[in-house]
Amino acid sequence: MPTDAPPSPRTQAERKAQTRRLILDRAAEAFAQDGFAGTSLNDVIAGSGLTKGAFYFHFPSKEELAVAVVDDLRAQWTAAVSLDDGDGTPAPEQAQRLAARVVESYSRNRSLRAIGRLVPDLIAARPDLAPQLQASLFLWIDPIEAVIQRGQREGTIRDDLDAREIAETIFAAFSGVEDYSELASLGSDLVRRSEILMALLLTGMTSPVRTGREDPK
Repeated sequence: MPTDAPPSPRTQAERKAQTRRLILDRAAEAFAQDGFAGTSLNDVIAGSGLTKGAFYFHFPSKEELAVAVVDDLRAQWTAAVSLDDGDGTPAPEQAQRLAARVVESYSRNRSLRAIGRLVPDLIAARPDLAPQLQASLFLWIDPIEAVIQRGQREGTIRDDLDAREIAETIFAAFSGVEDYSELASLGSDLVRRSEILMALLLTGMTSPVRTGREDPK
């Protein structure tokens, strides 16, 4: 009597990858909603529909799961914030486009919020991972800083302020808008609020005339 052939190694590998993907997606949703402390592994297991054995094969602890979620979301953010600055777009407009892409990515996949909720908790639990985890928060600070530096060189963005500090302030402002939008409308008005914020920020950081950082005579 013929029997089904055992799954090929390739099929087994694909199944493992699919299971891992399922766990990461469900964990990101749970962490985004309830944070690290408010999420239990039983919550994630129930949400994934897996047995405990299948789950723990991939992630033996909540801490390891959270770090894996941060790494996975970091890859998604990297794709979201990648921009070609060689297309001749003026720096202020490119900064606006970059911010819009970040907001669009968050609006489309609200699990991305998990990074902001997980990183502080994980750093508190594992200070040794601080450099790796903090890098996740800089994923769009660094590109914004690069755009601002280009604008300062070109004279389209004021150069009397430090580019890094401007980028960090933009990041902080958008984080605040995101939090308020979540409270006010469960995130439904995030795009509009972000557009208003960016318009105000552009007014403050652009300059028709280069200020220069000259030594006083």
